[in-house]
Order: sequence, then C-alpha cells, then structure tokens
Amino acid sequence: MESGIAERIIDTLNHPAAQNPLRQQARKNIIERYSLAQGLAGYNRLLGLEPAVTHRPADKTSSADLHKNCTTSQSLRRHQQ
Repeated sequence: MESGIAERIIDTLNHPAAQNPLRQQARKNIIERYSLAQGLAGYNRLLGLEPAVTHRPADKTSSADLHKNCTTSQSLRRHQQ
C-alpha cells in the first residue's frame, strides 16, 4: 500500500501542471468561504448587528472599503453601549 502512495506522490511531483484544476478550485473555495468580508459579516451576525460588509469577490474589495466597514462596525458597537 505504501508504494501506491509513493507512486502517486512521485507522479504529482513529476507532473505539477496536472494539479492546476485542484489548486484553482481550492483558491476559489478559500476566497468565497473564508474571506475577510465573510468573516466580518459572520461576526456582525453573531453580535446581532447589521452586516457591515456584504459578500463580494475578494479582488473587488479594496482595503479602503474594508477599513471603512470595520470602522463603521466599531462605531455601531460603541453607539449601542
């Protein structure tokens, strides 16, 4: 059984381009499911606040937008206290 695993590892290392579809799908999943925007939205839902950030693809969310939304969330929390 170990030789089967070793053969698969060697084959993967010898043909890295064959793994491109897997890498591309993994990257897409990470961006969609674990982006900062998704995390902030979940955090705000947990606190019962309106979502400060809506889901947008990561490449369209600028750091200025994220900073503005983080500041808005902090301001809302202070105002509610």
